[in-house]
Amino acid sequence: MALDDEKKYKILKIQENKFYYTPSDFIHISNTNFPPEKFGFSSGRPRYWRIEVLNFDNENCIIEAKVLVYDYDQIEEFDSQEKKSNLNGFKFSNLSWARLKTCLTHYSKNSYEVIREDFEDTSTDDNFIINENQEDDALEEGFFDEEYDSETKEEELNQETNTTEKYEIQKSFLEDFANIAFKKGYVHFKRSFPDITSEIYIEIKNEYLIENYNYIKNYFTKINGSSKFNVELTLMVEDNFITEVSATSKEIEAINEDFILKVKDARALNITNIKSEIDEDINIYTIDELLAKLDETENLFQQTEEEIINLITESNSVRNKEQLLYLSGLQDENIKIKFTVDKNFGYLFSIKNQYKIVICWELLHSNATYLWSFNKEVKFDDINERMERTIKTIQVNGRQNYRSANKRKDIDEDLNFYLINHSKQNSNKKDCFGLWKKKLENYLSNTN
Repeated sequence: MALDDEKKYKILKIQENKFYYTPSDFIHISNTNFPPEKFGFSSGRPRYWRIEVLNFDNENCIIEAKVLVYDYDQIEEFDSQEKKSNLNGFKFSNLSWARLKTCLTHYSKNSYEVIREDFEDTSTDDNFIINENQEDDALEEGFFDEEYDSETKEEELNQETNTTEKYEIQKSFLEDFANIAFKKGYVHFKRSFPDITSEIYIEIKNEYLIENYNYIKNYFTKINGSSKFNVELTLMVEDNFITEVSATSKEIEAINEDFILKVKDARALNITNIKSEIDEDINIYTIDELLAKLDETENLFQQTEEEIINLITESNSVRNKEQLLYLSGLQDENIKIKFTVDKNFGYLFSIKNQYKIVICWELLHSNATYLWSFNKEVKFDDINERMERTIKTIQVNGRQNYRSANKRKDIDEDLNFYLINHSKQNSNKKDCFGLWKKKLENYLSNTN
């Protein structure tokens, strides 16, 4: 992809393993070609890079870039950089190992080897495995001299390897679900320890995980029965450098299809607890809008309105369960069931007969069914707008006051409002539903 000069050069702010390309948007190190278990970037003062954008992968939304300046100090323009399109990652090429090391808080002796092809100078690859504080001595000894005997160099490197101090650190601790970030196939988080100078980046794999679970983390806590989970951490250390980080968690690994199903159900059931706001313009919601009120994401599990109704009626002691399921079966297939919230949590069904569109409001726990009718010629957007006003009136003034006002013909006189009272709770259950159904059918057949 060709890039104009304006897009070709950018500034990156690097701090705590995050590569900021605007003041608020960043790519985590795990989405670059720097493996986080091999490279760690400053958690103190930010480092600024001036980069040249070499290519943009449109399909994967990944920028390939070359770092021109590793400690850039003319950073005023960074604050004005804006996000122009989706970005999923960076791939840095033509890197300078000598310059890159000055930006790192930790790296292992084989860090360079992991992404060898991304460095511009490959003529002295093997030289880069020595510790940084040995570099000056190596230069004085001719370690980088092209005429330096290769067999002698290999022998000395082997001797160094044989004397390398290697050991393992194991730690067990509790981590909070609130601190983790979900990615496709794993969770990750950072952890500090008093005896380790650098912050540790930790990943725990699980094939069932996706990034959108970040929006619903609190439900994982509910299903887990605790806000925390156990972690078993193993660090491999070589000459005081952490060379490998691995971690397991019985709670994270227990997340499977059944666990996700429980999360899905718990989230759906929680819509009955949504509170309305007195100054809110919207009082009637689609299922997508209702779920978005919970956690800023819409229908993550692609649940249907009928599925939600079945779940709620099965999971609660709902006295009008049969009415709800019956109305769901009458719903016009071209119109979505709508929802109301708070103390008036319920469902707005749309039922068509030969002449009218009948709106039926059935609350989750109620003793009555509310019915309004509109001419078929009325656009559904107009019906929805009218019902918004009616439901708002009921929310503010109460159901009893609305019924009284309608009886006096002070409100909604044109909508043929009708109320079906449910039989008393101690009535025969079969007779209760049968009587209700007969009254509903009479209204539907006589509304013209």
